[in-house]
Amino acid sequence: MKSRIYPFCVGTVLLWLPVVFFGCVPVGPDYQAPDTAALAPEAWHSPLEGGLSEEEPNSQWLASWWNSLQDPILTILMEKAVQNNLDLELAVLRVQEAHARRGMVNAELFPTLDGSGSATWTRSSRETGTGKTNDIYTTGFDAGWELD
Repeated sequence: MKSRIYPFCVGTVLLWLPVVFFGCVPVGPDYQAPDTAALAPEAWHSPLEGGLSEEEPNSQWLASWWNSLQDPILTILMEKAVQNNLDLELAVLRVQEAHARRGMVNAELFPTLDGSGSATWTRSSRETGTGKTNDIYTTGFDAGWELD
């Protein structure tokens, strides 16, 4: 059975080879950069008359900038987006919760190991007993694996 991946890879490389080699060719000596200042309105260049300014932006206007476009559909969509938008911190916590849940689910695929140990030291009274000292050590080990 022939592999169809090899011709696809060769074709992709041959397609992108001219782009890589000729995409970095310098422009000719007669190239002149376009005058971008002439393309934009004058209000964009001047800090006066509603153009760029150094003052702080109005936060109330920024919270509802789309209303200045007077588009009812855009207003409805933006209001829905603002109402349903999650807080960034909450989104990060949800991603962390998803990772933790995934780890718990994956942990069920592996065997469980459990170990325990204890040490007890006792001595009976010399007045009522023998005064003997007892050291008791216990250990335990359990392993289990549920095959699905």
